[in-house]
Amino acid sequence: MWTHKAWEFSASQERLKAYAEWCDAVEGNTTFYATPSRETVAGWARQTPPDFRFVLKLPKPVTHEHRLGRGGEEDLARFLHAIEPLGNRVHALWVQLPGSFGPGDLEVLASFLGRMPQAYSYAVEVRHSGFFDDPRGLESVLEKAGAEWVPFDTTVMFASPPTSDMERDAWMKKPRMPRRMRALTARPIVRYLGRDDTARTVEGWQPWVETVSEWLKEGRSPTFFVHTPDNVDAPALARRFHDEVRQRTTGLAALPEPVPTTLF
Repeated sequence: MWTHKAWEFSASQERLKAYAEWCDAVEGNTTFYATPSRETVAGWARQTPPDFRFVLKLPKPVTHEHRLGRGGEEDLARFLHAIEPLGNRVHALWVQLPGSFGPGDLEVLASFLGRMPQAYSYAVEVRHSGFFDDPRGLESVLEKAGAEWVPFDTTVMFASPPTSDMERDAWMKKPRMPRRMRALTARPIVRYLGRDDTARTVEGWQPWVETVSEWLKEGRSPTFFVHTPDNVDAPALARRFHDEVRQRTTGLAALPEPVPTTLF
């Protein structure tokens, strides 16, 4: 996600290039709905520096319609071919699974990860409560495959009733997920959903500031994505989170200063 009308840099003709001046990683959520052309992806590569991180979601036919099983091979092959121009910018391929995909499907997940190209890292997001009630089975499958478990922390959103239309929309649509803070690999990925109120968003991410700082001290390379119900302030909040972690971590470089936007 790098286009949002409310963001001050959204008027740029090269929106991804402008976004990359604010943040150095992005969730590729649109690839869930449609695989872009290879030429489009090559344009993404041209607009971003070599160390920029893409976490790209696998296509919906692969994860939700065919549930990692037979029938999704053509969609998967088309997707893998399309993203090749990104090269090492692909930090991980994001396997977001439907809420109906539960512990009884672990063999399917293990088989799928075993068939995937070893050139990429994999990050799996699950939403079935059974995985959180007893995480050992999923952790075993992921650790054997060298894959990460992506937590989607929505605890702040559901800690108290919504106070705006956008929060009410998130209240209805977002999953109620427990906070999970264990990394399985050297490249943990976290998705965090805050509130409209910046103070509540910042208060809610404090446990993550501590955890991400510890991961960095352990030599891990975490990626942290910040969301709010309307995402208006998401880029600025992401930079603020990075600054808070940087204050606690020796050697963590500052993000580059964005180039001011003008109308001329």
